[in-house]
Amino acid sequence: MAVVISARNEYRSFITKSDIEHRRIHPHCPNENAEIERFHRTIRELMDLSEVDSFEALNELVKEQIRYYNYERYHSAIGFVTPYAKYIGKAETILASRKEKLVKAKERRIKFNIERIKNEQKNQNPKAA
Repeated sequence: MAVVISARNEYRSFITKSDIEHRRIHPHCPNENAEIERFHRTIRELMDLSEVDSFEALNELVKEQIRYYNYERYHSAIGFVTPYAKYIGKAETILASRKEKLVKAKERRIKFNIERIKNEQKNQNPKAA
């Protein structure tokens, strides 16, 4: 959603009607607005501006990076899932599936190592077999 406001009174009227709280941060204190500051930094880091030759190209690049950020990029702060997965309620299912896969992998690794050790012991003591 984009909001274009031409006057301060229109802005105040819009946020009041929309039940939006407007809070200002202290000057030079980006930690008060950490989430959006981190978002801006990440988007900046993702963009390769050498390909941009017009405002339209820049606009498309920013849109693509925002799409990537929300739908493809895993975020450590939310358990290495995408914001979209978290938003639609799939994060818990994804995390449970990962945990199940780890348990199964550990069981396979233990079974493999037990067999490997048995085979090594057989090869060291061929008469004991």
